[in-house]
Amino acid sequence: MLMVFVSVLIFGLVHPVGKLLLDQGIPLGYFCVLYVGIRFLPQLPVFLGRRGAAIRKRKIFHLLLLVGLVGAFLQLFEFKGIHEGLQPAMVTFLMFSYPVWIVMLNLFSKGRSFSAIEAVQSMGVVAGIFFISQAGFSDFESLSSALVYPLLASVFIAAWIVLSNRLRKEGVGSLELSAYYDFFSIVALLIIFSGSLAREWPRFLSWSQDTDHILGMALYSLLIGLLPNLMFYFGSRKVSPHLAGTMMALEPLLSALYSAMIWGTTFGGHFAVGGLLILLANIPKEILVDKFENYKSTR
Repeated sequence: MLMVFVSVLIFGLVHPVGKLLLDQGIPLGYFCVLYVGIRFLPQLPVFLGRRGAAIRKRKIFHLLLLVGLVGAFLQLFEFKGIHEGLQPAMVTFLMFSYPVWIVMLNLFSKGRSFSAIEAVQSMGVVAGIFFISQAGFSDFESLSSALVYPLLASVFIAAWIVLSNRLRKEGVGSLELSAYYDFFSIVALLIIFSGSLAREWPRFLSWSQDTDHILGMALYSLLIGLLPNLMFYFGSRKVSPHLAGTMMALEPLLSALYSAMIWGTTFGGHFAVGGLLILLANIPKEILVDKFENYKSTR
C-alpha cells in the first residue's frame, strides 16, 4: 500500500511541475515528444525482450496500437490546457471527470444500462465540471475555451482504462503494457506534431541550449513520469483494485496542494464544491455497493 501511496504523491506533481517547464518556453510538441520519449528509453529492454509475445495475436497488436494512439491524444490534451494558461489543479480535477466517460464507453461496448450508483456519480461529475468552470481565477474569462482540453483528456483516460483492462484480460503484463503504450504513443505524437516540430525547431534549439532545461525535462520524465507509473503497477498488485482506485482519487487534491505551494494559487468556493463532487464520483462504485449492502443488512 505504501508504494501506491508514494506513487500518488508523485503523480500529483505532474501538472504543477509540467507548468514550470512549459513556462520556460519549450514548444508544446517538443515537450510531449520528449516527455514520452525519455520515459520510454528505460523500458526499451522490456519492449525488445517481449516484443514477440505481445504481437503474436493480431487482436492484441491492434489493441496495443489503439491504446498507444489514445495515449498520444491524452498527452496532447493534458498539457495543451496548461499550455493555454489553465491552472494545473483545474486541469487535474477536470481530467478526473473520466468516470462518466467510462460509463458511456461501457454502455456502448456492453449494451448494459446505468446502475443507480453510476447514474448518481455521473451527475456528480457533470455538476462538478459546471462548478469548476465557474471558478473565479484571475483572467479566467479569457481561458474558458481552454477547458475543453482537460475534458477531452478525461475522455481519453476513460478509453485508456477500458482498453488496458481488456489487454490485461488477454494476458498482457503491466510492464509490457507500459512499454508498448509509450512506444506507440511516441510514434503517434511524432506524426501529430510533425509540422510544428519542423516549424518550431529554431525555438526549441534556443531553449535546449540551456543544459538546466534539458536536465529538468529528463528528470521530470523519469522521476515524475515513469517512476510513479512503475511504482503504481507493482504496488497495486498487493492491494485491492478498489483501494488503489480510491487512493488515486487523492491526486487532484495533491495537485491543488502543490499548485498552492509552487504558484500561490488560491481556490474559491466554486472550485471547492466542484472538486468535492468530482472526488466523490471517483470513489469506486464497488465500495459504495458494499457500504449500501452492509447498511441494508443492519436494518
